[in-house]
Amino acid sequence: MRLRTIAIVAAVLAALFAALAFAPPLLAPQRDAAAPADDRTASSAGRQRVAARHPALDAADMRVPVLPRASTPQPLQPLPKIRSRLVDIHDELRQRALNGDVRAACRLAFELQRCASLPSRRFMLDGTRQRAADEKDAGMRAGYAKALAFWGGLVEQAESTCEGFPPQETSSAWKWELAAAQAGYPPSMARFVSGVNAGAFGREGARHDGWNAYRDHAAEFLQRAVDAGEPVAFELAMHAHRRGQLHGVPLVPQDPVRAAAFSIALQRAASAEYAAYFDLAETARELGAERYAEAQRLSQALSARLARVPPGSVDFTNGTQGRDDGSHCERPPD
Repeated sequence: MRLRTIAIVAAVLAALFAALAFAPPLLAPQRDAAAPADDRTASSAGRQRVAARHPALDAADMRVPVLPRASTPQPLQPLPKIRSRLVDIHDELRQRALNGDVRAACRLAFELQRCASLPSRRFMLDGTRQRAADEKDAGMRAGYAKALAFWGGLVEQAESTCEGFPPQETSSAWKWELAAAQAGYPPSMARFVSGVNAGAFGREGARHDGWNAYRDHAAEFLQRAVDAGEPVAFELAMHAHRRGQLHGVPLVPQDPVRAAAFSIALQRAASAEYAAYFDLAETARELGAERYAEAQRLSQALSARLARVPPGSVDFTNGTQGRDDGSHCERPPD
């Protein structure tokens, strides 16, 4: 019963994450550029504040920044507190990013993406509430309850942090993520590969510059993030090797042995709840003794790359976005 409930919860959360990442242009009505902004996500005062400070800034037309690299390591400066309002920290993060602070670029990308996705998250939350109310199966109701708690928390946080920030300035999120990834910051490389910014690509879809950048860089970023021991990249690589693609892009060959190797390495570092998602006994039966032994051998090198991660600390029971509060940007640069 527990495994069935876990599978149902995982399926519900996975479906919701997938819908959020790739369906917002379909799920959320497209607001005409001349239409008034939603008062819950932008106030006129907030728009005026940002416009006054950045009169020439057009998020849609902004080029992907190239972050300068310091010739010598610089002391880490603390990032703004988690859940700070974006309208209050935007300028600081942007300037620090332009000065080469990859952690600031990572955090700026996250905050912009969070605000950009708020309308879709509200829509998703409302739809999930309706489906939960209509659901008769107890296992599915448990899955929906967990999803509602998770998504409700994300919406509540976003409504607070995005208050007063103009929605039209959020479309540059993927560019700051790409900038930090190109500067070699593992959390941004992994997050870029996850496709979390895909919802911002809008009606242009596959023709959007963001998707072109994804096709050009995602395979390289995935490998570099794995090499750097970024746990999110391990989860993404596991799924990519199972399917032979990620978000329709063939980043790695379909290889069940390598997929199993990533599963084994992840389980060793996983929390108790997350570890329960891995049925390695079933994987061993599917692969056979010889191929599973090969997966175990490959997993040793992968586990070594996760050595910096405390045992039991990896938890993707809510998807690779995890806590989704910007704390992933606290990792010191390599």
